[in-house]
Parts: sequence; C-alpha cells; structure tokens
Amino acid sequence: QCPMPPPASSAAAAPRGNEPAAELLPAVEPAGARLELQAYNPRTLEALQARAQELPNPMLPSTYGRRPRLIYLVRLALGFVLVVPRVLLFLLCCLAASACAKLTVLGIPREDVVSRPLSRSRKAILFGVRFFCRASLWSLGYLWVRTSGRPAPRARAPIIVANHRGFVDAVWLYWACESLSFVSAAEHLHIPVLSSLVVSGQTILVRRAEAESRARARAEIRRYATSSEPMPQVVIFPEGTVTNGQAIVSFKNGAFEPGTAVQPVLLRFPHRDLDPSWTYGNGSIPSLLARMCANPWNRLHVEYLEPLEPSSEERADATLFARRVRSAMANGLGVPFTEHTAEDTLLQGLGIARGLPADAGVVEFGALQEAYGLTRFLAKALLAEYARILTVAAGARAKAAARLSLSAWMSELRKLEPDAAAATALLEGLEEVYARLGRGRDADGAEHVGLTLREWMLALLDLRAMGGVTEASEMAMRQLAWLNAAGAHNATVPRADAVRLLAAVVERTSLAEELCTHAKVNGADPNAKAAPNASLTHGDFVKAAIAHPAVFVAAFASDAAADAAAARARAAPAPANA
Repeated sequence: QCPMPPPASSAAAAPRGNEPAAELLPAVEPAGARLELQAYNPRTLEALQARAQELPNPMLPSTYGRRPRLIYLVRLALGFVLVVPRVLLFLLCCLAASACAKLTVLGIPREDVVSRPLSRSRKAILFGVRFFCRASLWSLGYLWVRTSGRPAPRARAPIIVANHRGFVDAVWLYWACESLSFVSAAEHLHIPVLSSLVVSGQTILVRRAEAESRARARAEIRRYATSSEPMPQVVIFPEGTVTNGQAIVSFKNGAFEPGTAVQPVLLRFPHRDLDPSWTYGNGSIPSLLARMCANPWNRLHVEYLEPLEPSSEERADATLFARRVRSAMANGLGVPFTEHTAEDTLLQGLGIARGLPADAGVVEFGALQEAYGLTRFLAKALLAEYARILTVAAGARAKAAARLSLSAWMSELRKLEPDAAAATALLEGLEEVYARLGRGRDADGAEHVGLTLREWMLALLDLRAMGGVTEASEMAMRQLAWLNAAGAHNATVPRADAVRLLAAVVERTSLAEELCTHAKVNGADPNAKAAPNASLTHGDFVKAAIAHPAVFVAAFASDAAADAAAARARAAPAPANA
C-alpha cells in the first residue's frame, strides 16, 4: 500500500503558481476508504539497489551479452551436419509420442480423462509415450544423463517439485518417473502434437489470468495428491517460470497447499557456451533447438532429494513449507534465491515488444512488491511509460541502451506537470534520488548516468512512499496514481468510474459528482453538468490532485481503480494489426 498524503485543509485550495483560483476544487476532506499509512524507511531504496548489484539475474541466459568462444563456433560449424538428421529424428519421436498418447485415451471423453486413474492396459500404452520422450532427448544430444538419488513412489511423495529451465525438464521427468501429471497452461491444448500429450498425461490445466481457473487448479492438485485412488504423481515447477539456473526465484504456494510430502528434484545443465534455458535473450525456440542438435552432446545432471514432510505449522501455512523447500533446493544447487517472479518474464516480453533489450524488464518484481506494494498492472503501465519517455524524449539510442537520463525525464515531466513554479524543487528532488541510486553526475559534472527501468521504478516508488513531503514526492504520487487508474498517460478514466472511486473516499456520491464537475472533465464548464459519457484526462486529474491530493490520489491509487482499469483494458477491442 502506498502512504496517503497529508489530509487537505481549507488552505489546500489556494492557487499554486499562476493557476487561477476559479479552476480549483472546493475544500473537502476524505472520509471513507483511505490508503493505509506505512512508515517510510529511507534505507529501503539503497538496500534494493545494492541487492541488484550482488545477486545474479536468473531471467536471462548465462551467455547473454557474452561473445561465444572460437572453439564453440568451430564445433557448431562442424556439427552442422548433425542438425538435419537430428531434427528429423526429433520430429519423428514427437509424432510417434503423439500417436501413442492419442491411443492411450482413445474412447475417453476429454473431461473424463482427469477424473479417474488410467487403467493398467492404457498405462502400458502410455509407456510408448515415455519411450519416445527419451528418444527425443537423445536426438537433441542428451545421450547420457547423470542421476543421483531415486524418484520416490507416490505413497511417499504425491507431489514432485523441480527447478525449471525449459521443455527438457518435463520430457526427462516424464520418462524417468512411472506415472506423472503436470500443471500446465491451458493454452497448450491448442498446440499441435503437444495437445495430445497434455491430455494423455492427465494434465491439470490453468489459465493464469483467471482467478477462478487458478482456484480450480489448486483444488485439482489437492485431489490428485490426497486421493486414495492411484492417481499420478503431480509435477509442479513452483517458480512458475523458466530461469537460467543461477538462482532459485520466488515460489508459488500451489504445490504446498495440500499439506502432503513433496520430493524436490534438482536439474543442472552444465555448459560453457550453450545455455539451454528457454529464457528471453536466448534466441528463438527453433534456433535453440538447432544449436542443441549441432552440439555433439549436451549435458544434464538430475538429483532426486529425499521427500520433505510438512510440519503442523507448515500444513497450516503453505508459505512456510514453500520457503523450507525453496531453501533446500537452493542449497542443493549451491545458488542464492531471489524474489524474481513470473511477472518479470511478463515484463520482459512486453519490453521486447516495445523495443527494449531483453534485460530491461527484469526488475525483481517480488522484492518491489514486498517493499513498495507494486502491482502487476502498475508495473505494466510503468514499463509502457518508461518506453514511451525513452522514445519521445531520449531517442532511439537511449531506448536501445534502456537508460533514462534526468534531462530526458525532466523534459517529459514539464509537459505532464503544469506547475512550472515547482520545477526547480522537482529537479532538486530528482537529482537527490539519482544520487541515492548511485547515478549522480560524473566527476567532471557531466550528465547523470541514466536509470534502468528497475531503477526508475525504484525512484518513483520510493518518492511515493515519502508521502508527499517534497515536490518530487507529490509528483510521484500523482503520476503513479494516474497510471494505476488509467494504465497510460494518454488514456482517460470514464466519468462513471471516477465518480465511483471518489465516492469511496468522500462517502457521498453527490459530492463525488461535484468533484468530477469541478475537475473540468473534458474542459466542461464547472457550472454545467458534465455529459454522462465524459472522461477524466491526465491533465484534469493533475490539476485536481494538486488541489486535493488526499482525495484524488487516494481514490486513483486504490486497488479498485486498478481493477477498473484492467477491466477496461480487457474489454477494449484488439488493435487491427494484433
């Protein structure tokens, strides 16, 4: 939660700068849903910045930005002759596995496949799927796989958890364990060949964007894990995304909520030049497969740890169990754990689509969420705004480098913030936060080193957390509140939504209507009733928020505002070129 600015007094309606008093709102105090106050810790910013310098980035291939060795390029060139036969063999194995999968569930309605265990005869056919899975890995150069430990039977560990590097993880586990089911995205049902494997594997499907679907998936995991029938073991990648294996990232709780024993499995892919991780920045999937096939052999080490039983406290709180398992896996792999999440992968993809490099969108979302209350919707809006400012104010070169200079940021803020009299104080506040992030002026007084997306988010979130005690803090509160409620600076908030949000703060719909009217919605006459379909623009909001931050910032920074903006985004028609 962001802190609420100091309550507006009657003096708050006084003009600022050269702004006419007639354009300001009537005095009003917030009465209803206030934002929760939290103590501001000035050390949080420096601690998070230092953390980024110390920890590895697990969302990029370990070879990212590194020139390949000459010997590796020679080996790839010599191994090019292997690509065609290996790719053909891989495709043949995929088709054969798909055929066996279809035969396994022949005659069973799709909705009934997950409701009960497969018969012994169908499981015998399923062995063909497992065999061709192993053959497909052989075709990709995984000729020998070193293992330690043994897969535990379902009676000892109904759930298996593993770190996630790419599709090889799932293929190997499917071969190595007798009867497995996975938790997978529902979109995989629409991919040829893979869809039949998903169905025959009694996969638990989930649509991540839908809360109802996530709840159903959690219920299915619990049913599989606790059923007295011989249901398959459930394999879950609790990180919820792929990484490069240099750290264990945040765990989702779904694997630990049933309160049953879990068996951690550690997957390592030793390499110097070819990182098989399916992360952004590692090329396209076809190119990665081609490089695997051109490599004479690839290496995979699999370690099965002993199953871990939850304590009574951990059964009551799945987060505690998840933390213990996560710590055991990080220790086993000899890597740190970070607070990166699947949202970092989402931001990476959105950033690449807007012309940013693959590393720009990695912000360690979980750490920013815990420290400053960052939400997924606001993070997406901030990324879009960062890319926009780089394009408009900084140019293509700065966008490619993903660095936002102070001069470029101030140039854009002068357009967004109409209070010119506060520009000097705003500049001083931003210079201070640049310096705290270690991006102050060079020794010769040259321009500030630009901020990355993560640093820019940190700057705005930390300024917001100050609670409006400086011009820069007030600016950050306004800008973040608007992005939270609108999603972009050039977007608008429908009058009906604005009234509803304001009414939650002032507890009177009539007063909320009056506030919208006095905010000059779409430039309307303050003495005239605005049209029902009028919208609040960013300029309208800034003027209103300067006059009464305790009302407008609190209303537009609320969770309800973000939910309404997300709903409008989902309902908006897709672009013609999408």
